Formats: sequence, structure tokens, C-alpha cells
Amino acid sequence: MATPPLGEPNEQIGLTMAVKWTPTIREQLITRLQLMKMLNISDATERRNRQGGHNWPAHILVGNRVRYRESEVLVWVEEQKRQQRHRNFLSCADQRDDFAAWLAHGVSQRWCGPPVCSTHDGIPSTDDEDQNAEAGGDPCIHIIRPYVDAAECQAVEDNHAPSVWRKRQIELAGEA
Repeated sequence: MATPPLGEPNEQIGLTMAVKWTPTIREQLITRLQLMKMLNISDATERRNRQGGHNWPAHILVGNRVRYRESEVLVWVEEQKRQQRHRNFLSCADQRDDFAAWLAHGVSQRWCGPPVCSTHDGIPSTDDEDQNAEAGGDPCIHIIRPYVDAAECQAVEDNHAPSVWRKRQIELAGEA
């Protein structure tokens, strides 16, 4: 197929789709190498995705060279970011469901109690612990604080030093 002169409609058949293109002076084309650097991917990954019918930016052939419209690549990258945020949201929802199931299992096995508010419900304690505290003793009742999200975790750690150093103790014990 002969390539029409620059500026006339050009229809080339790529391996994944037909692309109609009328070049403009302002349109920036990028090479495969530029795309690979932009996305930090290998030659094999670019070829596989371009040829494999994957969700991939449209390409055009200039002679026998593959080119990408920079504007379309940037739109495609933003769409990938949006989809990743959506997948992350769904993954977080799955993790919340997993946490709820984990907590329900712990409560049913009597390994822990249900979440309560220490401000409004008081700290869960035994009668012996209450009497010890009333007599001036210092019963140590361990609390596990569930967080709504990473921002809340960070806010607590910023405000409560023992949460930071006890967390580090647990991490070190897990490495041993």
C-alpha cells in the first residue's frame, strides 16, 4: 500500500486496528523508543501490547515505522491512572470485607471483643482489673485500634508516640 503524501487522509492497517489519520502541523508524534522511556517498559512489552489486542494507545505507521500520537498516549495514561484508582478502591473494599470477616472470626473464637468506644463505653475490663485500678493499682489492658484508612492511622501515629514504637516492636518481632 503506497503512503499518501503528508496532509492527505491516510489509512494504514496496524495489527490491532485500522487507524484513520490526517496529520496536522501541531500534532506531536513519538517513536516506540520515546513511548518505552515514557512508560518505563521494555521493547518486548511494547510489542506484545501493541500487537496483542490489549488496551493500548492507537499507533500509526509512517512508512514501516510505528508512531504514537503524544496527545493520545497522555489521554491513555490518564485513563490507566483512573482505572488503577478504581481498582485500588475496589481492593480496599475487599480488604475492609476481609478485615470485618477476620474481626468477626476473632470475636466468635473469643480471642478478642468487639470494637467499643473507650470514651463512651469505657475500657473493656474484668471486675478484678477494675478493683485493682480503684485500689491504686495499674492494670495494663492492651487495646488494638482499628483505623478507617491510612490517613487516620497516620494522624494517630502523629499524635500518639506509643503507637509508633509499639508498632516497630511488632515489626521487629515479625522479622525474627
